This record gives sequence, structure tokens and C-alpha cells, in this order.
Amino acid sequence: MDVWDLLQNVRSRYSDADARTKSDASLRNERRSHPRQKVEPLPAYLYIGADDFPVHILDISLTGACVKGSPIDLAEGDCVVLATTLGAYGPFVVVCNVSRAHLTADEAEIGLRFMALEQEDTNALFFFLYDLWQKAEAVKGTHELTGADRW
Repeated sequence: MDVWDLLQNVRSRYSDADARTKSDASLRNERRSHPRQKVEPLPAYLYIGADDFPVHILDISLTGACVKGSPIDLAEGDCVVLATTLGAYGPFVVVCNVSRAHLTADEAEIGLRFMALEQEDTNALFFFLYDLWQKAEAVKGTHELTGADRW
């Protein structure tokens, strides 16, 4: 199965309402246009004006991310810049809007919506997410990583 067949398969699974069963709560509750992929806490920086704050990305998709460790004074609609390195795919820097903020006593967990991805950032993010998916499938044993799947 090549990448394009895989993309069509994933697209049909998430866009076909009949494919979603009532027992699949995760699909029923998903409102995002692209499902989030959990990551080991990925170190990043959040730039707000002239200040930068070290944070960790908890999950990420093609359209946004969940970040923990941000300053507690952020609110929905605030504009920030997220910067990290996506492993071998290189640097990833994107302008974001805060879509939700969950505050605790000393830090916040915020949802970010990517606002302006450059083509090279989109490519890096896509292949980073694709590799995460392959690794998760290999662990589950439902997808064998073959040379054809790796290009």
C-alpha cells in the first residue's frame, strides 16, 4: 500500500458517517477536522510578543496541537508562535491562535489552532505524523512496516 492509498483509506474512514459505529466513542466525540496524534512530550517554545516560554506538546495534528506548560495568562483568541523540531524532519515554526485554555494553579494546558503553515512546514508535519502512525500501528501489530510502505 503506497502513501496515497493509505491517505484515501484514512480519509474514507473519517469522512464516511456510515463507517462510524455507535460503540466507537472516540470517533463520535471527535470534532476536529484532523484527529490528534499523541506524542511523547515534545519540547517546544511558545513565543508571545518578545517573550518565549518552554512548553511541551502533548498531541498534534495537521491543524493544531495541545501544549502544556504555557503561561497562565493566555486566553482564547490570543495569537502566539509555536516552535519545535519534528525529529529528522527539522524545525517547525507556526503562528497559532489559542482555541482553548485550561488553567491550573501554576501552568496552563492550551489548544492551539495553526493559522499559517508554509508548504515545507506542512510537508514536515505530515510525514512526522505519518511516521507516528506507522509506529503506533506496528506496536499494535496491525500494520507491518515493509520497504514498500517506507517509500
